Amino acid sequence: MADVLAVVREMEPGWLVVALAAQVLSQVAFAQQQRVLLAALGVRVAGREMLAITYSRSAISMALPAGWSPGASRGCARDASGRQSRRPARLRPVIGHGPSGTPY
Repeated sequence: MADVLAVVREMEPGWLVVALAAQVLSQVAFAQQQRVLLAALGVRVAGREMLAITYSRSAISMALPAGWSPGASRGCARDASGRQSRRPARLRPVIGHGPSGTPY
């Protein structure tokens, strides 16, 4: 912990602001990309909601041992009849099964 505090004390505030701005811009751009892709499939998601989903998926991908694969599998879900699901990821459970017991 002492090493971390030493690094924090030596940081230049200007570079911290630049890094924070770049990270926020990256998340906003990814959220917008996802909105455009979902809109092409006929699914409308508000910008703020998509940004919240993007941040939560990023956090999950960093925290889980499988990395991004659980989030990616939610984007490729199929409904109970085997067709590609058009329901937005926010309406599907994080881990679970469809109405007929079919895994997402």
